[in-house]
Formats: sequence, C-alpha cells, structure tokens
Amino acid sequence: ERDLAVAMICQLVIAPCSKLSMTRRFSQTTLGDEPALGEVTEPELLAGASTEEEIFGPGGVFAGLTKRLVERAMEVELTDHVGYEPHCEPPGGAANQRNGTTSKTLITDHGKVPIDAPRDRDGSFEPQIVSMKEARLSRPAAV
Repeated sequence: ERDLAVAMICQLVIAPCSKLSMTRRFSQTTLGDEPALGEVTEPELLAGASTEEEIFGPGGVFAGLTKRLVERAMEVELTDHVGYEPHCEPPGGAANQRNGTTSKTLITDHGKVPIDAPRDRDGSFEPQIVSMKEARLSRPAAV
C-alpha cells in the first residue's frame, strides 16, 4: 500500500508537468525549511504512520503530502508564468508579479485538502496541475 501511495503521488504531481525544465526545477525546489522533493525518502514521508487511517485519512500523510506537492507544483508553474524566481526582482520591472496566495480546498479521492494557491497580480495565471476554477484533483490516467 505504501509503494502504491508514493507512486500515486508522483503521478499526481510530476506527470502533469510536461516541460522537462519544470520537472527538474520542481524536484529541486524547497518551500521554507522543507527539503526538496528529491531529498525526501519513503520512510520520512511515512514516519509515524502505521495505519491506513493515518496514511489516507483526513489530515493523514497523504493529505499533507498532496498539499505540499500541489502547492510546490503551482509555485513552479507561476515562476514559468511570471518569468522570475520567488524572492527575486522581476526582470525589467515586469508589470505582472507574484501576489500572494488564495486559500482553496481540493477534493481528492481521500478527502478534502486545503491548499494555498499562488496568484499573480493581473489574474492571468492558470495552473495546469489543478485549474483555479476546479476543486477536484482527480487521479491521472496510467502513465
């Protein structure tokens, strides 16, 4: 079950990233003190979770990891959209800039997952992993 959970998470987040550079940057991106995706091992992901409820239940490991991965993927997409990395000056005083986050609740096969979706100043950012107008994060087709 644990191997299946890890495989599903990878399909949910990495498969929709069609650009190699986006996938590469995604695997190297960190959020605050969290390690980069490539640095997290399966035992670290599942630390302290021993029952199905602790892994897949509301507030479980899967929900937390889904939140983290979706938010990270959306940040990478926003970087591609606005053309500069977080905490950097926009090139040439770009008119469109990062503009904080908006709370959103995703509905997954394992329950509701609250996320903070990044946004841009002019409202033109439309993430591919989950649209701003969508609430359901569905499982991708088998890769």
